[in-house]
Amino acid sequence: MVILGTPTADSSKIYALTVTEGDPTWAGPLAGLPLGLPVYHITESVIKDQISEEVYDDEGWPEEADDQMVMRHREAELGEAIKSEKETPSDIPSLSKAAISTGIVHQSSLSKSHLRELPIYDTVTTILFSGGNLMELTRAERWILVNQMRILENLYPDEAEHLATTRTILERGYELHYGEQAQDIYERTLTEQESREVIDIMSMYERMNWAYESLEDDDKAAIDKGDIKFRGFDGNSGSGRLEYAQFYAEEMDRFKDLERPHDFNSHSSVIDMYRRMLEEWEASGNKWELTKEDIERIIAAQTHPSNR
Repeated sequence: MVILGTPTADSSKIYALTVTEGDPTWAGPLAGLPLGLPVYHITESVIKDQISEEVYDDEGWPEEADDQMVMRHREAELGEAIKSEKETPSDIPSLSKAAISTGIVHQSSLSKSHLRELPIYDTVTTILFSGGNLMELTRAERWILVNQMRILENLYPDEAEHLATTRTILERGYELHYGEQAQDIYERTLTEQESREVIDIMSMYERMNWAYESLEDDDKAAIDKGDIKFRGFDGNSGSGRLEYAQFYAEEMDRFKDLERPHDFNSHSSVIDMYRRMLEEWEASGNKWELTKEDIERIIAAQTHPSNR
């Protein structure tokens, strides 16, 4: 679940769209990535009613909104701005084990200690403030990491200054800066199934190319070689497939003979097309030794059935 603390209706709508349908500006990592998260503003009654009046007045709203009439008008405006971007459950606590896995407080002075007063806090596992991802580490975890930093400082003197800064952040528990130290650690993982699918797609193209090279010249002439060129994966999808394909081919030294884009970027969505092609590849008599007919059938699957 996403809780917004944005100060205007326009900014509320942009953030709501970002976490439901994907970044509407196409400028950030959530561009084209529809998360479909439930969205609420801190001023909406379904959230506001779960916070004590004293805490809400002191912490939950910008100080400049002192005038009660202005405040009520802005609350209604903000709530209306994201109304169409969310699903409103009748009972927030009832979603605790189902839909609420992430809480977001953006540009709000509502502190984490006050958020714990909400009945839903026990289900909130990650809190994002405007400064980035606020991770939580136990004292024991910090102790282990601090010791690792001390070892690394001695092993890598050229990086000692940066490592010492990280160690200080961990020693003193500066939570705001945890995310900065882990910025190269992907939040999203690529599952085993997704990884195998990437390998299968590249294997399919490799086998088509090998089979093509073994054909007689007349049979080769019937096939457009561009149709069996691996296109890569969409760099804007945020799926991680492009990065994995690049890693598997270059760092693990696989598919050496497979022609591909230098950046592995198809610049368009291709995964549905690949999946149709995979079905045809799997249906081949011997998918490791393809015939001309197999190649033509797999190529034909590039076109969506509705366009054939």
